Amino acid sequence: MSWLFPQDFGDEYRQQARTLRIVALACCFLGLLFLSLHRWSSKNLAYLFPVIWSLVDGAFIAQQKTIHPLIRSVCDLLSVFLFIIVIPIMFAVGLLFFSLLTMLMGWVFTVAACAHGMLCFRAGVEFWRRLGFGGNVQLPV
Repeated sequence: MSWLFPQDFGDEYRQQARTLRIVALACCFLGLLFLSLHRWSSKNLAYLFPVIWSLVDGAFIAQQKTIHPLIRSVCDLLSVFLFIIVIPIMFAVGLLFFSLLTMLMGWVFTVAACAHGMLCFRAGVEFWRRLGFGGNVQLPV
């Protein structure tokens, strides 16, 4: 549980954040690539936001710099909402037209949504701790 509710935001926290960010970036990029190959539309540009955000945050993590946790939490939450809207549509269309590529996009976007959700939650916990709340809360170990 210390992975979800970190007490210390040092090197181990950054390594875990880097791993989650790489997973999120890979899944977002792969899903966007599949979506663009399947059918190009101007609506596909909306899926660039999670890719660009993951690149920016990953670059800051690699340089040992930090972005404010509230900004990270909001951007990851927006990415999650974008994926939550499209995931059921991907699976429904994949089942309707027996499209393996569309089903694969649904799975890739599901993994991306989970990674962004974890990053959003962890940034929210970090923001909560920086405000001074949660100091007396006993979290499960």
